[in-house]
Amino acid sequence: IYRIVPDGAKPVTPKIDLSTTVGQIAAMKSPAPNVRYLGFEKLVEQGEASLNAAQNLTRDASPYIRARGIWLQSKLGPKGIARVEALLRDKEPQVRILAFRALRRANHRMLEHAAKLADDPSIAVRREVLLALRDVPLEKSKDLLLKLAESYDGKDRWYLEAFGIACEKKESDVFRMLLDKTGGSPLNWDARFAGIAWRLHPPQAVPFHKIRAMSPSLNPVARKQSIDALAFTFNRPAAKAM
Repeated sequence: IYRIVPDGAKPVTPKIDLSTTVGQIAAMKSPAPNVRYLGFEKLVEQGEASLNAAQNLTRDASPYIRARGIWLQSKLGPKGIARVEALLRDKEPQVRILAFRALRRANHRMLEHAAKLADDPSIAVRREVLLALRDVPLEKSKDLLLKLAESYDGKDRWYLEAFGIACEKKESDVFRMLLDKTGGSPLNWDARFAGIAWRLHPPQAVPFHKIRAMSPSLNPVARKQSIDALAFTFNRPAAKAM
């Protein structure tokens, strides 16, 4: 399907002059991604000279156009980066998320910004921090992972999945650290730690899940959770436990 229009309609392609700043801004407001890209590239080529134009975009009534202005600022040198950094303290969580994404894409002090946002009141912002930690080595991310584990409420499935993604290829180490800090006896695990142990399901957790799955003192939901965790653990001890 190329286009859907009412009967008798005659679509008109707007004329945009990409040689002028006005035209470049008009391109940035286009619903067509290819047109937006052309305007974006022209504005980026001008560097800091485009800062005022980008600032005007961030004041637009449309949240989508404001977002494009923020993303553009992150490409306009140190002054643009500074403006985006300031938005990490914006009152709107979605703006803070976008600012963090833009700074991360610009490879600008990601871990420093992540450390500040790890205490953000918005769970959506904290989820974004977790996703950013996916490929960060354990020695650089462990403190943040431990802090972000503490803010898991034991219920939010999306937050738990983000935490699991952050721990990719670090599951065993993170499980061990959390077990030492908060885990205790497997029969005394709270919903928070039980959820994390289910999501990470490292080989070291097999004996703990076996105890929980076989314990009549736990409710069926908790026991089933540990059985699921054993099913996700692909090794011989897990198969024997099952």
